[in-house]
Amino acid sequence: MTDKQEPNGNTNIEDNLDDGSVPDVSFQGGTLSLSNVETNLLHDERKPTAPTSLPLNNVNNANFVRGRPKSAPLSPVVQDGFYASKMGRLESAVLECKKATIKDDMDGEVHGVWLLTEIDHWDNEKERLIIVTSNSLLLVKYDFVAGAVRQFQRINHIAVDALQIGVFSYPQKSLVSPRDGTGLRIIWSHGRQPTFMERWNPFCSTIPWLTLTSHPLEHSGTREAETYQIDPFKNAYIQAINNWRIKQNQALNNVSSSPVTIVDAPIECDVMLGLASTVHNQSRLGFYRERGGVSF
Repeated sequence: MTDKQEPNGNTNIEDNLDDGSVPDVSFQGGTLSLSNVETNLLHDERKPTAPTSLPLNNVNNANFVRGRPKSAPLSPVVQDGFYASKMGRLESAVLECKKATIKDDMDGEVHGVWLLTEIDHWDNEKERLIIVTSNSLLLVKYDFVAGAVRQFQRINHIAVDALQIGVFSYPQKSLVSPRDGTGLRIIWSHGRQPTFMERWNPFCSTIPWLTLTSHPLEHSGTREAETYQIDPFKNAYIQAINNWRIKQNQALNNVSSSPVTIVDAPIECDVMLGLASTVHNQSRLGFYRERGGVSF
């Protein structure tokens, strides 16, 4: 199912997330007032089992340089600058995002919520709140300063045909230093590759995949640390998709069910110059932070 709609009311919407049609993906936005705060960010306390991965042929691309599998922790001073680290901000964000985005008849039960980093096709990092439900994944842009949901994207489980898990790799001649840490790329292309114009348009919204990695607060040492990490999210998301596939097959009286395809291979970021993304990422412009007395 694909839909695109604006919320009811007189709420101003920021269009920092690109508009456009994506298969089985919907974009919405809105601002809601704060209600009771939930302190338990992960609804499903079951520990997902690790998925079985499928190797990808010819992954040793000599023209690409890989980053390290572990990222270095930020200093406490830098961590404190993130609005998400402020007392109660993350819990409030979770509550508002659920109220603004979840549709019970469409999404089903909420299994967990994470605050991660989206990496777009121009290598720009963006702070995103992720909600995993029985039937879908919701990618939410939440304004931690204003306390408002700006926009969100729904990716239904039925649209996903593969997941790629691995470190990040960049062209050898790229001016961008390889990103450390591991990532997850959610693919709904069904074999289609982005066109030249799509790749070179920084505002393109039809790239048939979504790339996620851990939030910079992943090493915070707080009780919410797992909420910022890609691995717990990855396992819960794979389990949600596979459970959905089992239920769909049972509804069709089919006793067998094939799990989602897992590709274990470096995630290629085909960025050559990357000057704009380097400035963007080093300044952490994709995250809500305190910057010299100004918050944005």
